[in-house]
Parts: sequence; C-alpha cells; structure tokens
Amino acid sequence: MNIVKADIDYPHFEQLSTLFFEYYQYLHSCKVPLHMVDGGELLWLESLKKSLNKTSVLIAAESKGLLVGFGHGQLKLSPDYLGNLKLGVVSHFYLDEKLRGGDAAKKMFEEMKRWFREKHVHSIELQVVNENEIGSKFWKK
Repeated sequence: MNIVKADIDYPHFEQLSTLFFEYYQYLHSCKVPLHMVDGGELLWLESLKKSLNKTSVLIAAESKGLLVGFGHGQLKLSPDYLGNLKLGVVSHFYLDEKLRGGDAAKKMFEEMKRWFREKHVHSIELQVVNENEIGSKFWKK
C-alpha cells in the first residue's frame, strides 16, 4: 500500500472522479439521504483543481499501481464568535471495500493530519452520518 499527498499532476488524478462516484454509491447503499447530482463527481474534481494544496489536500491510496482510496481535507475558519480559528476539516474519505479493516485508512488520515499540522490548524473536524456504520466505527477509534 502506498499513501501519497497528491496534486493535479498526480498520475491517477482523473480517476478520482470514479472513486468519488463509488463513495456516493456506498453512501446511497447505507440509505444516506444525500444524493449527488448527475455529473457531480466531475464538478467535485474541477473544484478540487482550484483549491488543491492551497486550501485543500488530497491523500491518495494506491495498491498494486491502482488508485484504491482518497481522503480530501479542507481549511476553514471558525465563526467570528469562536475566534476565526483555522480549522482542518475532513471532507471526504473513501477506501475500496476490499481494503477496509487494515491500516490503510489510518495511514491516510495520518498523512492528512501531517498536512493540517503544517498549516497550523487549531483543531480537526469531521462529520459522519449515522447511516454510515463503517465510517462511524472507523472514526470512533
């Protein structure tokens, strides 16, 4: 398993849209009430190109030369009543079903945390929908 911080020159960058689509298919199978619009994976990829390595990070997981997972994190500011603190937000996190349960996701998150620390975030936040039992179990650790 190879975990890398990716940029737009990453060899598998365009393949991310396929994994992003799979991510939302998985959420849909969990009965999550969020539905991506047609072509949403391409819209996401285009928005990622604009923010990558400025206000967002992309962590890619590869196995046997194939893209098998990704983590997308963003920088945001807390509201003014909380001091406008710089926050790290885990926006999307997906790993191929066959590779879950090992240490790949943990390594992906460690790499993302490293980037957040370099950006001097106050804290790291994420949301997990209740219906995503696998995600809930992972993030509770």
